[in-house]
Amino acid sequence: MNILPKKSWHVRNKDNVARVRKDELDAALQDRETQRRVQRAQQEARTEFLRNRARAALPQTEAGTDGGQKETHLNLFSLEEGGEKLQNEEYLEEKRKEKVRVSYW
Repeated sequence: MNILPKKSWHVRNKDNVARVRKDELDAALQDRETQRRVQRAQQEARTEFLRNRARAALPQTEAGTDGGQKETHLNLFSLEEGGEKLQNEEYLEEKRKEKVRVSYW
């Protein structure tokens, strides 16, 4: 007696195989959408964090008498123009030691 193919719960039934494939496809699409939303939320959070940090780093300007903000020049190269050069202290120490070693030879 071969009655298994006639059962609606049979795993090899064409309808059940199609339903499983459809459910797997829907689950994969839902996972992709969830991942996209999570990445979007993380990106927005990072952007907001960086914007807040940049706003906090900018000097606060006082409002003028006309209600507008006072415009100031933002110098991005103040260290380079000031003549004060920041260098790596470890690198300079290694160069000094190298000169001492070379002078002994």
